[in-house]
Amino acid sequence: MKKFLIILLVAISLNSMSQPKACVRNDSIIYYQMIDTFYSSTMDSLYTDYSSQPNLLHVADGWKSIGIPQYDENTDTLGNLVYNKEIDMVIYQVIPNIEKIRKLKHSEFERILEEEMTPALSFSVLVSLILGDTIPQDVISAVQQLRIREDQVRNDIDTIMDIDRLKNFSFDPEEIKQSRELLKRGRYK
Repeated sequence: MKKFLIILLVAISLNSMSQPKACVRNDSIIYYQMIDTFYSSTMDSLYTDYSSQPNLLHVADGWKSIGIPQYDENTDTLGNLVYNKEIDMVIYQVIPNIEKIRKLKHSEFERILEEEMTPALSFSVLVSLILGDTIPQDVISAVQQLRIREDQVRNDIDTIMDIDRLKNFSFDPEEIKQSRELLKRGRYK
């Protein structure tokens, strides 16, 4: 059993030797990457080839693995390295990026306009033109109302400064449905 544990520890040590590490003392990062010349307080010795020493020595001297936490690269960026005592690991801070979130919301809104509103408007106008009719005033009014609402939504997206509120900003499916129906009114005259 003892031989198995030694083999397991050596395997773990070899496996994590190439993993990036930072040295932590008193919950503060003192080195952000492994260095070759290092005084090991565990062995009371100065090493000139410290990075090639066994992982067990690194762990005893306070070296911690550096991890990348889960984050959404569409809305977040990675910040500074910090020591997380709960998981005993050095990780990057995840920083929500309000401009990335804003851009994502604008893209989502443009997609709704293209996929939901434009086809309804195009069909309504096309039917009028095919029938030789003028575009009905209620369709023109509907388009004007929707343009005003589009500007309001774009302004809302641009002026929200609270990250959580912007992340939770959504488009009302009922309003989209009503707007689509408003554009379709000119079809059947």
